[in-house]
Amino acid sequence: MQKTTTIGFIGAGNMAYALISGLINNGLEASNIKLSDTDTTLLSQRELEFGLKFLPTTHKWLCNAMRLYWQ
Repeated sequence: MQKTTTIGFIGAGNMAYALISGLINNGLEASNIKLSDTDTTLLSQRELEFGLKFLPTTHKWLCNAMRLYWQ
């Protein structure tokens, strides 16, 4: 059985944008990327562009993320 990697980002700014772009372009499924930010407009833009589902609060997925990045 293949282990699934989940990566979480706190902050949806330029750094997260670059990292998410690279991860998706290299085969990571958007469903395995979690994103949180206080700017819901920015989150909506990332959701439309990448097909991500964002969470307005971090605590729901923070404990389950294997890797976490914040900016």
